Amino acid sequence: MPAILADVALLDALIMTIGRTPNELDEQRIRRARRRVLAARRDLANRAATLALSGGAA
Repeated sequence: MPAILADVALLDALIMTIGRTPNELDEQRIRRARRRVLAARRDLANRAATLALSGGAA
C-alpha cells in the first residue's frame, strides 16, 4: 500500500504541472514524490528478498 500511495502522490505532483511550466515549488514536490516512490519500492524489494531467504525448507 505505501508504494501505491507514493505513486499516487507522484502522479498528483506531475498532473499539477500539466499545461504550465513547473516553478521551483513544483520541482521540489516532484523530487520529493520521486524519492518517496523509490524508497517504497526499495522497502518492498528488501522485504521480498528477506522473505525469500528466510522461507527455506527445514
